[in-house]
Amino acid sequence: MGSYCTRCHSTTKSGADRYSAPDDANFDSLDGIRQQAEHIEHTTASGPTGTFDFMPPRLPTIAGQPTLQERERLGQWLACGLK
Repeated sequence: MGSYCTRCHSTTKSGADRYSAPDDANFDSLDGIRQQAEHIEHTTASGPTGTFDFMPPRLPTIAGQPTLQERERLGQWLACGLK
């Protein structure tokens, strides 16, 4: 989460620094991730239902995308209840 998601989804970001991320979608705490776990799974993770790469957005000012292996680990982590 820290390598990609919190570049926009963080309580320390506001306004244009969030790149349109909703103000209530912050992933710099487990509680914030739990609140959005299903959304994260269906936009970013890879698992039995598919590989989703809608996030992070591909913007010229935001470099880098998670690898398939990172997306799979994220999917496993979410499926295991963030443990």
